[in-house]
Amino acid sequence: MKLFKSKKSSTLLIVVTLLAMLLSGCQVTRSSSTQVTQPTHSDQNFISTQDERYTCQVFDGMALVRARDKNIVGDLVIPGTLGGLPVAIDKEAFFDCSGLTSVVIHQGVIIIGNMAFEGCRGLTTISIPQSVKTIGSEAFLGCTGLTTIAINSATTEILTGYSGESIPYTTMIIGHDPSHAKDYATKNKMKFEDIN
Repeated sequence: MKLFKSKKSSTLLIVVTLLAMLLSGCQVTRSSSTQVTQPTHSDQNFISTQDERYTCQVFDGMALVRARDKNIVGDLVIPGTLGGLPVAIDKEAFFDCSGLTSVVIHQGVIIIGNMAFEGCRGLTTISIPQSVKTIGSEAFLGCTGLTTIAINSATTEILTGYSGESIPYTTMIIGHDPSHAKDYATKNKMKFEDIN
């Protein structure tokens, strides 16, 4: 038995398939034969930023920021909102940006993703605003220069991954007592200083 009874039905199937791929966000290119490439993001999914060293993509009602490449050097400022949306620092956003020396995270940022700053050996201090709800697992792992981290909310959760370490154990945490930050410091035998 033939799968398709006529050229007309197989042509219709090809047209329907191509239409479905276009509507799902796939980019279709033509050469000697029709070929489908990986899905692409339309420009409307991206928000322009003042700092060209990172990109910002809209996802799930948030503005996700991430480095364009690993060659970021110096200071970095992450705004609290972009395009009117709260900012989330994407997972692995600045992974291994060892030339990064300072990060200012503004009020309004809600998430610091897993491994967001892992391997940023040049960071020495960082202040986490009250708006941050979650610091992802291994967010600051390998930040060997990080001496202090101030966590300005008692309710900011610090997740741990396979290593059990999100903030280097040699880092002093400045935070509220009681708080998740205090619990993390106590559990890991880290230096802790009350923010008040």
